[in-house]
Amino acid sequence: MFNFVRQPLTADETQGAKGPFPQAGLNVHLLNLTVAPDVQGRGHGRHLLSVLVELCRSEAAHSLWLEVRQSNQRAQSVYDQFGFRACGLRKGYYPAAQGRREDAVVMSLDIASVSARACNEVE
Repeated sequence: MFNFVRQPLTADETQGAKGPFPQAGLNVHLLNLTVAPDVQGRGHGRHLLSVLVELCRSEAAHSLWLEVRQSNQRAQSVYDQFGFRACGLRKGYYPAAQGRREDAVVMSLDIASVSARACNEVE
């Protein structure tokens, strides 16, 4: 399962922005990508991500953004394989055990840089 938000931005909204900010145009923010623990490691997450990237392409989105727990190296590896790049850190973004907080790695993908063939190769 995945949830996402389409975020159209104007050039005025991004003008003069510095750092890891989306460019003007349609940007997509992946809110959740979840695979049940008993079926993880079978390519389901990669397939869902591939479908989302293709949807972004069909909607002429410029970029796909997400946050991932800093401790979730497995997910970060999948995102790296798709071409996502870490571009920031959100301190204390996620709740963690014993009332603590965990940082989130902010990652982005330039949709134009990902070919349809690349999505299929990752699956």
